[in-house]
Amino acid sequence: MTKAKESHSDINIALLAFRSTPIDHKLPSPAELLYSRKLKTNLPSVIPNTLSKKKEVRKQLEKRQQQQKMYHDRTATRSLPPLSKGQPVMMQKEEGGKWTPATVIQPTNDPRSYVVQSPNGATYCRNRRHLMNLQKPTERHVRFYDKPEIIETRTPPPISTTPEQNDDHIQQAAKPPYITQPVVEAKTPSPHQRPQRSIKKPERLIESI
Repeated sequence: MTKAKESHSDINIALLAFRSTPIDHKLPSPAELLYSRKLKTNLPSVIPNTLSKKKEVRKQLEKRQQQQKMYHDRTATRSLPPLSKGQPVMMQKEEGGKWTPATVIQPTNDPRSYVVQSPNGATYCRNRRHLMNLQKPTERHVRFYDKPEIIETRTPPPISTTPEQNDDHIQQAAKPPYITQPVVEAKTPSPHQRPQRSIKKPERLIESI
């Protein structure tokens, strides 16, 4: 239909070609199964009419459905646990929408479906995959937060009341600590820091005295 709109062609002709396409190489098209005859379309078809063997067509259709179910169950997600009445949950009003808080009222007759109520009083019927269970804090966490805080108090050291000892203590505290730094001897660079070969001038270049 998207290509038909882009090419400005008739959408009904595109739907006719889609419904007249055979399901499988052993199964006829959905239109042929419905009308028990082939429809006249501009779509070429080489599959012969198989409606004369209706039982075989039904068996092939059921076999194809079972095969599709087998492939789906291989990668299907695990079943979600059921919800109880009055349980707080997070609800998704629409597919891909935001999660809002709600409360479960009761399950419905449909499988995996529940009636929930939002905080403003509105009721919704949502599937289990649109409801997320809210986990309550465990007892261990509650006990941890209920413990009273223990504050350690340290008593200051006793101060002598003798004035002479107090003056000496104040003078020692006022003096900055004397830090001795190690003396580093300056090393004179050696004339030969790396191995070099000795240079000897030739005798012809030495002037005779």
